[in-house]
Amino acid sequence: RGITISHDSRVVIINPNSSNLFPLRKWPLKYFAETAKQLLAIADNIKIVITGSLSEKKDAQTLLTSINSPASAELAGETDFEELLALYSLSSLIITNDSGPAHFASIVNLPIVVLFGPETPHLYSPFGSAVRCLYAHFACSPCVSVYNAKKSPCKRSLCLEAITVEEVVKNAKELLLL
Repeated sequence: RGITISHDSRVVIINPNSSNLFPLRKWPLKYFAETAKQLLAIADNIKIVITGSLSEKKDAQTLLTSINSPASAELAGETDFEELLALYSLSSLIITNDSGPAHFASIVNLPIVVLFGPETPHLYSPFGSAVRCLYAHFACSPCVSVYNAKKSPCKRSLCLEAITVEEVVKNAKELLLL
């Protein structure tokens, strides 16, 4: 996909989506872009790979364009489940919204930074010793649950917007041992 991976590369997967079923669980794309740019600036061996389903390809391409780096690529809709797990097993970290990929990454013990807002990490955190759940603890959160048919009166995820790029980068650096 245009990036060179070597034995010392540190592949960081960015999963910016959470399916169309739960758009409130999406951290802003501009925050993902800034996070990727800051990580790329930290070390020359960091590579960014953006994943997602085919229906999420537009966001993945928008993110890739925003990152604007030859050390980044997007694979949205281009991997099946086995290939995705293989990618996870070769990677150093995933940064993701609260979504299936966070749990898939735990299967291969990939370090995870997972962003929670409308749902709670107390119930939905992936398993593993290298999992960082970032959660702003808004009084109204969690607002999406099985008790309200996963519907929320919110139209904007301020609880996710409250999670800063700096907080994500700090946790990513700690998990990458940088």
